[in-house]
Amino acid sequence: MQRSVDADDLDGLLALVAADEIAHAWHRYHVAPGHRDGHPDWWAVELFMGREIFQRTALHRQLLLKLVEHGSQAALGLVGAGPLENFVSDDEDDLRWIEAECKTNARLRTALTGVWSAGYVSEATIQRLDAAAGQPLPRPRPTSEWPPELVAVHEAEERLDALVPGGMAAFHQITEPSVEQRTAVATYEAAIHALLDRETN
Repeated sequence: MQRSVDADDLDGLLALVAADEIAHAWHRYHVAPGHRDGHPDWWAVELFMGREIFQRTALHRQLLLKLVEHGSQAALGLVGAGPLENFVSDDEDDLRWIEAECKTNARLRTALTGVWSAGYVSEATIQRLDAAAGQPLPRPRPTSEWPPELVAVHEAEERLDALVPGGMAAFHQITEPSVEQRTAVATYEAAIHALLDRETN
């Protein structure tokens, strides 16, 4: 599975594993205690960071609903703060999908309350998301109030984007990454792990 995700080969991945198992693997990773280096289910987390998933709208939506369906109530905030937050945009079709699903899916509404999107979508979109969730979504605090783990992720992401435009998905297409690029990826992954540890502990 990891090789398929690294290659952005979603068809190859789906030939090996069903959508439900992808969701179960994502949640197994997040309930694993302590340090997660080398965790066998990392592929399911990385899947939602790749480029190809954003090109496969129907599959992306299906997998988001599976994450919501198979997670514990406590894990819905992680779905919101991770894959769902990355999915949210000003795209009209996606917004209508979220609004329609939230009308009948209370677990999706709960996950949506964990989305921090005020910094990169319009105010009109935020208001629609507020209505879909049934309560106001969180608004960003000043950077000075961020926890150190979030600051580390932000800085690592900026460094990665500077060295590898396109982020993780682009990195996996580089046949001979530089030492700087490999270091930036390792730093970013470590920062993500630390932030996830903070959210689950």
